[in-house]
Formats: sequence, C-alpha cells, structure tokens
Amino acid sequence: MNYGVKNYPISKLIADFDGTVTQKDTISPLVLTAAENRSNQDQFLTQWEQVVQWYVSQQESNVKKWLSAPESANHLIDFLESFKPIEEESLRRVTQQQFLRGLTKHDLKQLGRNALKREGVANMLKGLQASAVEIEILSANWSKTLIQSAMDGLCDQIRTNHLVFDDFGKSTGEIRQNVTSAQDKLSFFEKYRSKTGKTLYIGDSITDFLAILSADIGVLIGDNYVTRQVIDYFEIPTVSITSNEKYNPEIHRPGIILLVDSWLDLENFLIQNRDIMMENRPCHLPSF
Repeated sequence: MNYGVKNYPISKLIADFDGTVTQKDTISPLVLTAAENRSNQDQFLTQWEQVVQWYVSQQESNVKKWLSAPESANHLIDFLESFKPIEEESLRRVTQQQFLRGLTKHDLKQLGRNALKREGVANMLKGLQASAVEIEILSANWSKTLIQSAMDGLCDQIRTNHLVFDDFGKSTGEIRQNVTSAQDKLSFFEKYRSKTGKTLYIGDSITDFLAILSADIGVLIGDNYVTRQVIDYFEIPTVSITSNEKYNPEIHRPGIILLVDSWLDLENFLIQNRDIMMENRPCHLPSF
C-alpha cells in the first residue's frame, strides 16, 4: 500500500513491543530457553513460577488497593509510580537467581524470529518506512537482540534493557536496566519524540499511559482489562477508533487516548482520514 508521505500526519511512530507489536509477551520464552541448558530444570522452572506468581499477585494487589480508594485521593502519576518498586524487586529476583544465565545471542535471535506479531503490524510499519516516517521501539523487554531479530528491519531505533554477556558470548544473567516504569517511558518519549512533526505512540499496558497521553496521537491497542479499569477510574478521555471514524483535531490530541482493537483498525483510520488530517495540521508543521 502506498501511504504517500505528503499526506501522512506523523513524522515518527514510537511503539511498545511486548503485547503491542507482538501477540504475546516474550519474557517467558526467554526463561524457558535458558532452562533447556540447566541440569536442574524442574527446580529451575519451579523457582521461575514462584517469581511469576509473586509478580502477578503484587500487581493485582496494587491495582486493587488503588482503585478501591476514593477517586479524589489518587492521581494517575502517583498510581503509576507505585508500580516501580514491584518492577525493581522483580528484576532483582530475576538477576539474583540468574534465570537468564547462559543465553546466547543466537538463542535471542531465534526467539525474536519466532515471536508472532499482531496482524497488520508489519504491513503498516513497512508503509510508514516507505514514506520516510521514523519507527522506534520503546520497551521494558530484557533483550535488545531479541527485539532486533523480531523487528527484522521494521524499525530505525530500539530503546530497551540489555542482557550482559561474558567473554564467551553467554548471558551472565544480569540485566542492564534502562526502561522499567511508566515514568522511564515518558522520559525517553519526551527526549526522542519528533522535533519537526507529530509523533504517534502506541502501547497496550498501563506502563505506556504517560507516553500515550503525552503523544500528539496516543493509541492504546487491545482490550486489557486492567487498562480499561484505570481509564474508567481516573476518567481519562478516550475515543474508540474504527475505520469509519472521522478525524477531529479537537478530539484527537494530547491527553486523549485513542482505543483500537488492532493495527488494521489503526491503519484503516489513518489512511482513510489522511487527507482530512493533512488539512487540519497546524501551519507551522513542515509539509513532507
């Protein structure tokens, strides 16, 4: 499909990876692959399951605590910040127990190649690239190599966490942390958003909320139950996007979340309405 860059309203797209570009989270496959080379596989997997259960229970408990309090007592930024200690402790446990030790870059590339993408994502990103729109991945994933392999040239830049490797090319189990929280994502987004045109951010979880709300066009993909609870609780304005949705500059602006079920819906919306969007672009933006 020819997007026609002169009519396209964005100059950069920044996307989350797990659950946004991919159909499923890629973290568990990392650990399961590392387990293949362990002599104590059963014990290893039991310990991993314990960490997963701890993480899920902490997340669920934190959501329940905040969303059961009087609405006036909470603020979205404080709510999102409250998850950071959980993420940090989770990463500490993963590193301490060396769940990722022994993984090679070959393993990571293979995992990336096997990661299933959401329907329509590759076609849309190829179209954007053909129209000189920059594509960046901003993710709390643990492996840049995995993401690079999964994207297979579909993005220009990846900002994420990194595994540390020894002199033999094997992971030590340590994770060099860059992106772990909603605030981290917002900081990276503000630093690297387009300086010359509009930036679209798309994500699927509450960790993406601050970046989504800051973007010129902020998109939440999928039907995650927790994200919808948070939207309702904090009364965040949203617009559900379909292929028949009309562009309205008063609605589609920073501070409003566009809800889409799929990349196909987003593509149909942006392509169908690109001429309308071009007409409504602020005059100070350059014409591509």
